[in-house]
Amino acid sequence: MRISIYSRYIQRWLDVFPPSQIHVVDGDALIRDPYPQLKDVERFLGLHPRLDRDNFYFNATKGFYCWRRLDLDTKNETSLHCLNDSKGRKHPPVNRSVVSKLRRFYTPHNIKFYEMVGRDFGWPVK
Repeated sequence: MRISIYSRYIQRWLDVFPPSQIHVVDGDALIRDPYPQLKDVERFLGLHPRLDRDNFYFNATKGFYCWRRLDLDTKNETSLHCLNDSKGRKHPPVNRSVVSKLRRFYTPHNIKFYEMVGRDFGWPVK
């Protein structure tokens, strides 16, 4: 449970780096649609935009997006990459009362994390 108290980690990074040098990616949004999240990373890093929506495709078998490498000049596909089989697996069912207790436990930690990064990720509280 301790590894999911993100405010502990971000505080250590904020002790060393100013907030302007830290970019937090929304992992839930990355799973739903990786393109906007990774475009934000490109902008944050000041990189020349190279990603295109065509670099991503939804793999219905795995249930999530995979990476399609494209030749920059021809836009022809050069390779495909999906995360290994340990990713995208089904999670076991968890009793609702346990989920509720976990949400209550994490709520103050999540609020602190939101304040530290200046962003609300909307994680459920009940």
